[in-house]
Amino acid sequence: MTIEQEHDEAWRELRRRVADHLAAMGPGDELGVAVDDGSGEVPAYVVADVDGQQRLHLESVGTGGLDQPWAVGPEHEDDDPAFETVLGQRECDLAAELIVAVLRSGCLHPAFLTSRELDLDGLRWRRPTKPLPPGRGTVLGDDAPLAVLVEDREHLQRLVDATLAEVLDQPVAHDEDGDVPVPVGESVVWVQVLEDRPVVALFAILVDDIADTGAAFREVAGLQARLPYLQVRVVGDRILVRHEICAVPFAPRQLAGVLARLCSEIDDIAGAVAERVGGRRFLEGMGVDEEGDELAEPAPTVLDEHLATVVELLLDGQVEPAQVAAAYDGDRSLLVRSLVGLRTGTVVVPDVDLDLLLHTVRSGLRHLVDRLARRDDGPARPRGPRTQQLSLLPEDEQGLDLPDPGRWVG
Repeated sequence: MTIEQEHDEAWRELRRRVADHLAAMGPGDELGVAVDDGSGEVPAYVVADVDGQQRLHLESVGTGGLDQPWAVGPEHEDDDPAFETVLGQRECDLAAELIVAVLRSGCLHPAFLTSRELDLDGLRWRRPTKPLPPGRGTVLGDDAPLAVLVEDREHLQRLVDATLAEVLDQPVAHDEDGDVPVPVGESVVWVQVLEDRPVVALFAILVDDIADTGAAFREVAGLQARLPYLQVRVVGDRILVRHEICAVPFAPRQLAGVLARLCSEIDDIAGAVAERVGGRRFLEGMGVDEEGDELAEPAPTVLDEHLATVVELLLDGQVEPAQVAAAYDGDRSLLVRSLVGLRTGTVVVPDVDLDLLLHTVRSGLRHLVDRLARRDDGPARPRGPRTQQLSLLPEDEQGLDLPDPGRWVG
């Protein structure tokens, strides 16, 4: 069976299931089928419901260019098209054909659909596992097919494992989540077969334990330009990268090529970005020695005088951001180093609330960055000499003490 024939068969099966479901619906029942592109949003969907006169009301949202019997709906917009039509429930076969035609215009295979009401078992990777064809040699050899029609998720996982075993020249091992980790220097690339869609994802934690989140967000645009085939995001205190490969059909050479490129770039880029945002590569400080033995955890670092100053002040009460910056002599790199040490556990401060200490040190970093930002806005407008306003109140007036102006000076 060719790829086109396999796709046609899948869509025919979907049309049959939709028709059977529409025929069994009663007044007030509803059927919704949506395209699932993995983004968490719904780019297109079709909804069908039955009224008290046994009529099917169909609504299509997100797919444009529909003609009769579809008509423009009341909520139609150019960037979010909406169409509707009404058929008798006896015309469920025609309704199913219209629904499938709409979905197929914006979806490669029924495996990329989702529905709460319709049974998609078998169309979304739930068929029994079938073994790989007997006698197959390598998946990357010269005589191997360029693409393989996958039967289900387990079949795709076997093909991915075979591809990675040839690329890495060793058997693959799965972690507790079922993904395959591929160490690259002090970074890791994970290869994952998605549970509900025929997609192979490659993802990595580019930088972990970020101290300067603002700097991390500023890095995203540059990283996206340098790595255009990857999706780059800041999530919490991490920079994540991700690439998804559609596996309908599965092309082993495509996976091998993307993995090779990602592995050739990620570790060097991760090291440079980690320095700029005050973070670390995923395996940094957690590797193994040349004999394969686990490295001991790094010994806690002795407090330097800058952090020790902040700790002593903090024990006596709240420390202002300007005081933290002064304790570090205005050196942003020293502040970032302390934050990284505290977050990774290489700097241990006993008998002090770690969250409070991190917040205090981070406030000093923010104070420095804000001061630099104000300086970069340009020179201040020159002012003339200020005149001194004589006080109209007696110096010993009670209850009129003004706050110390030094607290408001940056």
